[in-house]
Amino acid sequence: MSIKNKFKNDKQIIFFWSEFKRIRKEILNVNPFRNGSILKRKQICGNKNCRCRKDKKYLHGPYYSWTTKKLKKTQTIIIPPELINEANEYLENAKIIKNKIKQLTKISDDIFRRKVEIIRNQKIKK
Repeated sequence: MSIKNKFKNDKQIIFFWSEFKRIRKEILNVNPFRNGSILKRKQICGNKNCRCRKDKKYLHGPYYSWTTKKLKKTQTIIIPPELINEANEYLENAKIIKNKIKQLTKISDDIFRRKVEIIRNQKIKK
């Protein structure tokens, strides 16, 4: 009997596989995503006579920037105000993807552990 045939009728493995396929399909429905952080800042300008230097309530902004790591270096993108909602959606989608990958990793582990259990039980019976 081939290795694959040993497991094809196991109810737990069948269940795990169905969950794996369901989550994998959900990942395909996620829109664009990007990791990182979005910062919102207000700043003092370069004009020495501007009221922003005397009173914090007159700081300029808000200005949004998106930071992420790429090859161990921090990259920053200044986000135009009209794209801030879309940028937040990208971050939310990245969280969804990470969560789904975590779930797939756990299910993959469960499948493998179940296969080990089946093989060990078969050896004990012999």
